[in-house]
Amino acid sequence: MRRQLMWFVTSLLDDKAYPSEEIVELYARRWRIETLFLQLKRRLSADVLRSKTPEGVRKEMASCVADLNIVRTIMLESAAANETHPLCLSFTGALRAILAFAPVLAISPPWKLLAIYDAMLREIASCRIRDRPGRQEPRAVRRELKHYLKLRTTRAEWRRQWAA
Repeated sequence: MRRQLMWFVTSLLDDKAYPSEEIVELYARRWRIETLFLQLKRRLSADVLRSKTPEGVRKEMASCVADLNIVRTIMLESAAANETHPLCLSFTGALRAILAFAPVLAISPPWKLLAIYDAMLREIASCRIRDRPGRQEPRAVRRELKHYLKLRTTRAEWRRQWAA
């Protein structure tokens, strides 16, 4: 692993109460939390919410968080059954495996469910991510994903303006 000098600007000035090693660890934890938000937004399609009311948005977000927790719980079960650490498993790989096995689990007779579920856990355990300590990523996108202009008004207003 290469060593690199990094500067962290913080208001935590007491180096005895807040050792630099702890601040670095907090930064790494923050990175993992941001990765979790990315999984929630991109992998579970929560980047654009369809609801128009605050109550609807709350329900949509609760559903996405429940989905995330279900996938993470199954990943935890897979890690325990296959003697690996849950953070070594790929969330995207686990989600794909769950979606692939779901139709099979839905139509299988009860006496086959455990064997199929165990096969799914083995598949999830095979979806590993590389150990990437000290990984750094730029806070930028490589390319714009949507090649359309942003709609800055309502669709009805746009139609009225461009109908002429």
